[in-house]
Amino acid sequence: MRVLGLLLCGGALGLAAPAMAAETIRPGQWETRTAISDVSMPGAPPGLAEMMKGKPHTSRHCVTPEQAAAGPKELFAKSEGQCQFTRFNMAGGKIDTVMQCKQRQGDTMNGVTKGSYTPTTYTTNTRLEMTGQRGKMVMLSSGTGKWLGPCK
Repeated sequence: MRVLGLLLCGGALGLAAPAMAAETIRPGQWETRTAISDVSMPGAPPGLAEMMKGKPHTSRHCVTPEQAAAGPKELFAKSEGQCQFTRFNMAGGKIDTVMQCKQRQGDTMNGVTKGSYTPTTYTTNTRLEMTGQRGKMVMLSSGTGKWLGPCK
């Protein structure tokens, strides 16, 4: 379930969702929407993968001026201590990241996120792979975000 939490927190590895909106993050209220489009989970209870697919999760996040000044990579790195970017490119309206996470049981999780952004919106597609004792799990998700205005 930690995998699902990472995905729904904003961006699927991808990413502190409000942070992905611009190279210089716009402080304020952000709304993010994430949906899982496909799941492959060997050994999972019947129906679990189907339950996870297609149900969008929407959340709101307030990005402070201090968080905005730190930049998108730093904002996410602090929120996910066991994860680190092995690639983080965000320039010219394009997002291209790879993140690796170490799990408690020794499993590893890798996420590749690609997308686009403007100062007030972003769109991402993420492929999350977790390899461990039960085999390889793969999850595909998409995310969108938009700046709503000042924090409430």
